[in-house]
Amino acid sequence: MRHTTKTIDLSNSKVINKEVEPATIMEIHETVKVMGGSDWELWINTLLEEDLINSNCRTLAYSYIGSKATEKIYRSGTIGAAKEELEKTAIYLNEKLQKQVNGNAWVCVNKALVTQASSAIPSIPLYLSLLFKILKIRDESCIEQILRLFNNHIATDKLPLLDNEKRIRLDDIELEPDVQQELLQRWGNVATENLHTLGDLDKFKNDFLKLFGFNISSIDYNKPVDINVDW
Repeated sequence: MRHTTKTIDLSNSKVINKEVEPATIMEIHETVKVMGGSDWELWINTLLEEDLINSNCRTLAYSYIGSKATEKIYRSGTIGAAKEELEKTAIYLNEKLQKQVNGNAWVCVNKALVTQASSAIPSIPLYLSLLFKILKIRDESCIEQILRLFNNHIATDKLPLLDNEKRIRLDDIELEPDVQQELLQRWGNVATENLHTLGDLDKFKNDFLKLFGFNISSIDYNKPVDINVDW
């Protein structure tokens, strides 16, 4: 069935209701194929067959779960089907690596972040804008998050802390009860008129532009650039 969700029209910074059609069977299949675990499984199986994996190897796939605010469009939707397939692949690969090289495979669930893909998913730009305003200095950067992953979970002398589905969870700050309670309250109240009070759309837009090399303070965009480079 169709799903209607709040989101931001990034062309004019307005909060709107977006109606999304259900995916077809073919669209679900294609999404699972691209975002699920089949490529990961193919790589690991090939490396094992060619004896190219050292003992005690650890392999990770990054994933995302999200909030109740985005659950229907993300985790319960077509993308969620791919995420679930990825998690099943991790369990299969973990068992296989354990037997053959004493290795491991895990899904690592990370925090929400601005990507080219996330900006195109209805509800996610609004969710991120509200989340940024709530977290402020409590948030960690992507680099800090991955350092925490290595230091606390997958360093050679560590065993990761896993949830009931055998996943490493780095989305704990985002999903703290007080954060999500405040977010859901703002989600219910947000409109175009109070978006900049309840959310941080400027940070969302700035993070998006930085993905493509824009809005970086250390770069002089007026400086001439020689595009004729000798290789």
